[in-house]
Amino acid sequence: MLSLIRSRMAIVAMSAIAVFATTASLRGQTIGMVADDSLRSVNVFDADTNTLLGSVSLPTSGIIGDCAITADQTLGFVTDFRMNVWVIDLTTSPPSLEPTPIVISNNGEDLSLSPDQRYLLATDGSAFQPVSVIDIAARAEVQAFSTGGDNNSITVCCDGSVIVTSFNRLQVRRLILADDGTLSNTGEIVNLGNVRPNNTACSLGAESCVVVGRGDQQIRSFLIPGMIPVDSRSISGFGISANISDDGTRLYVRTTTGIDVFAYDAPTGSIGAVPIMNIPTASTPTYFGLDQMDLTDDGTTLYVSEPGRLAVFDTASGLLIDQISGPTIRFPTGVALPSSCDTDSEPPVISCEIETALLWPPNHALIDVGFSLSVVDDVDPNPTVTVAILSDEDDDETTGAGNSGPDAVYDGETLQLRAERKGNSDGRVYLIVITATDESGNTAMKCCTVVVPKSQSAKHIASVADQAAAAEAYCEANGSAPEGYVLVGEE
Repeated sequence: MLSLIRSRMAIVAMSAIAVFATTASLRGQTIGMVADDSLRSVNVFDADTNTLLGSVSLPTSGIIGDCAITADQTLGFVTDFRMNVWVIDLTTSPPSLEPTPIVISNNGEDLSLSPDQRYLLATDGSAFQPVSVIDIAARAEVQAFSTGGDNNSITVCCDGSVIVTSFNRLQVRRLILADDGTLSNTGEIVNLGNVRPNNTACSLGAESCVVVGRGDQQIRSFLIPGMIPVDSRSISGFGISANISDDGTRLYVRTTTGIDVFAYDAPTGSIGAVPIMNIPTASTPTYFGLDQMDLTDDGTTLYVSEPGRLAVFDTASGLLIDQISGPTIRFPTGVALPSSCDTDSEPPVISCEIETALLWPPNHALIDVGFSLSVVDDVDPNPTVTVAILSDEDDDETTGAGNSGPDAVYDGETLQLRAERKGNSDGRVYLIVITATDESGNTAMKCCTVVVPKSQSAKHIASVADQAAAAEAYCEANGSAPEGYVLVGEE
């Protein structure tokens, strides 16, 4: 619980509340990245407004390939086909490039983040090179894992399964990534027959995955674990990449002619018999493993790289609803939105009750107001809860009728507020601000009030009640107290 702080600390404490509001706002912003091979650069964009936030040039002569973004949206990564993974600092404005790349043991083409966001895995295309495991915090490769051949695409599933394809051997296999970043082979290998794999996608719950074929124009689905074959379907063109919606009901397959949208059942790996729709798109290079489209978490929007722009499509209608373009987007390749295995997007539910919401008489006594608090979260049984008590009158007054202190005492269960107010003012409002954050970072806020009217007249009671209602509304809408409110509490 947040300790109640003397009013002389009000400026610092209120700044902390303001920082919280800013953090909550930033958490709501979705940042995306799209690589540009023509300019050897990476463009960072706001996926909520579809506006560019900045462009970062890479000092390399290689092909600028796949992108990945951490779930907390602080770091971005991009490959360059020169055995480097470049790191983009997404916390700066504009985004900035870390000067030293992470050197890896393969050329570097496809990227995928681990479920815990501690590791980044990279593969090449058709060369006989190992899978690279990168420790993100150390900015260093910690393992170069050989599968005995080429590894032209990689996807890390949320259960730690690592789905790797081989173009030359016509295979897909499942590895396991341990908590310490160590890869091991499960022995689960599927020979794909005439399907030359280009890319893979995994369902959020890691129940199943799909393999996208190149010139054979096929997709195949498999159950995890076991890599048990389920379905095979024809697609409209040369297969490039795929996305499975977070709810596991839709499969989006990008080809050289468009995006085939299939019904999908993640728990069984079943693919609809025919596409629900085809979204026409411009042709794009058929690089191994590069994810040249990405899907928002809510499944409503697709970002697709096309020559000269990043196209934005509505998944319900298949219509182009926006585009991101400009002089720094000429030949876009890899596209990425934040990567997360978190399925919890709902904040905790807070309720608070006050038995005594009006204090009278103003006899300077501390009154137990009968405060009760309930915080419930569907996933996290113990959300982090903070309680701050504020007032529109400072408890550090040295003169007048409001000079007693502390004005609030809260021990985590019982809340006592002082029955006093300035005699020459319009009444006092106590504002109780409760915030709750679950383990997934979802935050909720609830504000409730107690008043001390100037008098017991209907006019004065109505006046202070209006002030309290306005303070509650402002608090919940803005994530902070209105101007003029200060923290009050124990000395």
